[in-house]
Amino acid sequence: MFRRMTLWLFGFNEKHPFGSFLLLALLAGVPVFCSLEDSRWGFGVYPEPSAAFYVSDYGRMLARDTEQYIAEAAGKLEDATTVQIAVVTVPTLNGDILESYATRLFNYWGLGQKDRNNGLMLLFVQDIRKVRLEVGAGLEESITDAEAGRILDEYAVEPKSKGEWNLAAANSFTALARKAYAISGKAEDPALRFFDRESTGSTDGGPADAPFADRPEESPNGDLFLFLRLLSGAVTGFFFWVIVIAINATIVEKIEPSVYRRSSWAKLCSSGGGSGSGWRSGSGRRSGHSSGGRSGGGGRSRGGGASR
Repeated sequence: MFRRMTLWLFGFNEKHPFGSFLLLALLAGVPVFCSLEDSRWGFGVYPEPSAAFYVSDYGRMLARDTEQYIAEAAGKLEDATTVQIAVVTVPTLNGDILESYATRLFNYWGLGQKDRNNGLMLLFVQDIRKVRLEVGAGLEESITDAEAGRILDEYAVEPKSKGEWNLAAANSFTALARKAYAISGKAEDPALRFFDRESTGSTDGGPADAPFADRPEESPNGDLFLFLRLLSGAVTGFFFWVIVIAINATIVEKIEPSVYRRSSWAKLCSSGGGSGSGWRSGSGRRSGHSSGGRSGGGGRSRGGGASR
């Protein structure tokens, strides 16, 4: 049975090389293409805001009451000052640069008012244990890079170093909201408070999966992500095809030398090309946007802020 299947595959490849390539490429390339669907973080396809908008806990790092606190406080802040603050957690950036990712995500969501560019975003990345405070262009004079760094140093650095993401997010948000009220000259929301312990509730809150655009090419660099998925699948499929056929040719050479000698693989080898049985030369051989809640007004960021 093994001998018969080996010879059949070798013969099929000889008669239908393109069909053989497609068959074997699909076996290897399609799984790779599909698996990259779960690796969109950092590949240029950015998540949509959650229904709550002001807090998107895609890294499942926040307690439920913290999410509720941020959403309510951020809503009151926007009503009073027009400043929008979004707190975002993600599991990974898959090797992307934190500052670049934060700026593109900020601009994709359009945080802040379009005519004021007064948006702010706190981005927490779980696997690299980093936080970024992205500042809209209209607030850069009031919240300088130095001031953004001070806020993160005071309220985020120590707790996140201990894995206390909930505490880091809640207190960084509170400090940032108080700063926004002060800049706007509005009365501060009396409900704003600093948390004194890591978790005040269940930490399994937040959506398990981030919603992405139905058309990834509409996301910044989304067309590049699709191209990379296709290229990865095609390259994997090609090498899988080469390896399988090369192994198959090597076995056929051993069990049926006459069949192998008449094949295009043997001719390719004898002319100096590659094959499953190695390289030949003469007689020698060498091994060879959100569904609910609020939406961004269209504000932009030029990359101002700080990372820790």
